[in-house]
Amino acid sequence: MPKTSNNTKAFNNWERRSRYLLKEMVKYQIYVECLEQSLQVQKLRHEIERGQDMQHENHERGGGLLRTDLRTEDDLEAELAKLIVHEGPHA
Repeated sequence: MPKTSNNTKAFNNWERRSRYLLKEMVKYQIYVECLEQSLQVQKLRHEIERGQDMQHENHERGGGLLRTDLRTEDDLEAELAKLIVHEGPHA
């Protein structure tokens, strides 16, 4: 079957549209990943602040070192640093 002008144009249009849609899908996926990472950073910052508040309240009551089930501040800071430099939470 010989390639007609319309067939060639249609195929080229389909190829361009396909590339465009793939590019848009990649942009959307990156956007979603950025939102997820931002939520993780906010959660870690909240945990750090909550841990600091608990330490401060315990100190004001004259208590010794406060041991809780929360991750240590150093662990949280290290995880936060990984997220900020885009290594991801499981890198």
